[in-house]
Amino acid sequence: SLYSLLSLSSVSLTCGEPVESTPYDFLEGVARRDQFSIHPEPDVAMVFKKTTDDQSVDLVEVEKLLKKLLNENSNDPQVFNQVGNLWRVKGNTLLAIECFRKALSVSPNDPDALINMARTLYNLKFIDDTLFLTKLSLHHKFPKSETWLQHYTLGEAYKVTKKYETAAAYFKKALELNPSLSRAEAHLRDLERQSSLTNFYTVIIILFLVSFVIIIISYLIYVRN
Repeated sequence: SLYSLLSLSSVSLTCGEPVESTPYDFLEGVARRDQFSIHPEPDVAMVFKKTTDDQSVDLVEVEKLLKKLLNENSNDPQVFNQVGNLWRVKGNTLLAIECFRKALSVSPNDPDALINMARTLYNLKFIDDTLFLTKLSLHHKFPKSETWLQHYTLGEAYKVTKKYETAAAYFKKALELNPSLSRAEAHLRDLERQSSLTNFYTVIIILFLVSFVIIIISYLIYVRN
């Protein structure tokens, strides 16, 4: 990975006691949060970069900073979000989801917590949950010029469900909002290849069916004569 995970700290860092309930606990992925194995998401470390030129992230320093912020304000949804993202990097999805739940218990329509939860559940293959949360995040996110991640996530989710035209539209919008998003470009190229292949097989099937019909008609004419 581009981001080196430098000596992960063993210092305890959580978002406090888990909240009893949130409006999103009905989602399958949230309900099953205590069943997941370790699932590291190293690319999430990019959210902790100090500058765009940084090639690595010192997660020990990140953890110390987040612990300080939690001590200063133990009820800030944005801090909960960042702690959740740190646990995504480390791979502890339960602690990550608990942090996002905590953020959403304080601010139920927080677009960052919604998209962070959506990304976590997408990587765990809960596509319906991903679509639900990402659409909500997109609805509540302002300014709309900063919604490239929501559009990209919807593109990925719709691609998994084989709704390729819808997926392509979201990838194009994500690329429009973030022209450097090479992953969206890669998805679009893949969708174009799939579309070309589908068209090729469609033509082959049509030609086969037409040939079959011609053979049957020719046979019937021959028999009658």
